[in-house]
Amino acid sequence: MDSVIPTLLYPYWGPSRSEAKKTKVKRKTNNPQFEETFYFEVTRPLSHTKRQFDVEEEDVDKLALRVDLWNASNLKFGDEFLGGGPGFSLKTLGQAGVHDAWYFLQPRDNGGKPVKVDELGSLRLNIVYTEDHVFPSDHYSPLRDLLLTSSANVKGSSPKKLKTDSRG
Repeated sequence: MDSVIPTLLYPYWGPSRSEAKKTKVKRKTNNPQFEETFYFEVTRPLSHTKRQFDVEEEDVDKLALRVDLWNASNLKFGDEFLGGGPGFSLKTLGQAGVHDAWYFLQPRDNGGKPVKVDELGSLRLNIVYTEDHVFPSDHYSPLRDLLLTSSANVKGSSPKKLKTDSRG
């Protein structure tokens, strides 16, 4: 095998709504190990940018992670599809938090022919799903005001002396 490129797609409910991430190419190996971390950000409609997905609240459960493995080719025909791993819904990943398992790579389309297990490659996935919620800035106003007020009080006050009891 000359080189291998796995591709992560997220979210996956249509080609116009996916974001592809690629690992570095591993050359001249039959057992590539990537050990790479990818971050994907899903945003709400108010904070949409071109680098992020604009997702309605009810669509979050439809988002999925998919992994495909490709052999990078120098030929004019392009890269060769080696197989794909399973898709994972964010709803399932969110409940578990961590997912670590081995999978047989499945062919894209084999014309309905049975596939022999010993002809399939395998892929180990270790997925850690973390969900962070960022609220609009007005939700943070009371905390910000409290921090600013307490900071001003500390700067403007003199150190307090503690009363001690000299009785032993």
